[in-house]
Amino acid sequence: MAEPSPARRPVPLIESELYFLIARYLSAGPCRRAAQVLVQELEQYQLLPKRLDWEGNEHSRSYEELTLQDSALEPESASSTVLSLDSCNLKILTVLAEHFCKLLFYVCIEFSEFF
Repeated sequence: MAEPSPARRPVPLIESELYFLIARYLSAGPCRRAAQVLVQELEQYQLLPKRLDWEGNEHSRSYEELTLQDSALEPESASSTVLSLDSCNLKILTVLAEHFCKLLFYVCIEFSEFF
């Protein structure tokens, strides 16, 4: 039986970037098979950040295209994100912090009746 496809909803850019950064991080560590599966699903469901052409039209990009474009984030440096705070790591931390704040906000709203 085939797996049902997730509901299509617009993915915010911050989520797309977070997915990409997680895949890059996993690809540099011991969980390379998990990274491969994640990349396959990100491409299958078109969850990676899109590019805009000069007319403003969106185009899907592959994981490989994104990694070539994002040359500042090499797999070796992705495994040491906490140790050094170069511009790439600041980007990761910013995306994670923003995502965490949104998640915390939604959890607070969802469970406000218990407080």
